[in-house]
Amino acid sequence: MARLEASEVVYQQYQEDADAGHPDSAAWQQALEEATGGEPAVPA
Repeated sequence: MARLEASEVVYQQYQEDADAGHPDSAAWQQALEEATGGEPAVPA
């Protein structure tokens, strides 16, 4: 359950950054992988 919560936090931050016009998909994909310990589940 902690992994899911972590991925939600990372994804939420990614969305906020994207909305602000500062998406850095490579960095956020890496952060999401680290948070979940696996493959990213963020839609492209």
